[in-house]
Amino acid sequence: MSTIELKEFLKAKIDQIDDDSFLEEFKNIIDNKVENEIILSKEQKEAIKKSQLEYLEGKFTTNDFVNEDIEKWLKE
Repeated sequence: MSTIELKEFLKAKIDQIDDDSFLEEFKNIIDNKVENEIILSKEQKEAIKKSQLEYLEGKFTTNDFVNEDIEKWLKE
């Protein structure tokens, strides 16, 4: 199926859908593809802000440190 045929097929199928929530989600997917922008929920944005603050406060562990701990634990 060519790109033009696929677009026409999708347009015809979309015209048959009456589910507003599905159409809204489909619109979001298309908007995201066109705008190439990641859409985050409020919870995701809050989690990112919290993680950034923890990083700035030095509240993180490096992979090397964790790997050393794992090696010690495995030798016990």
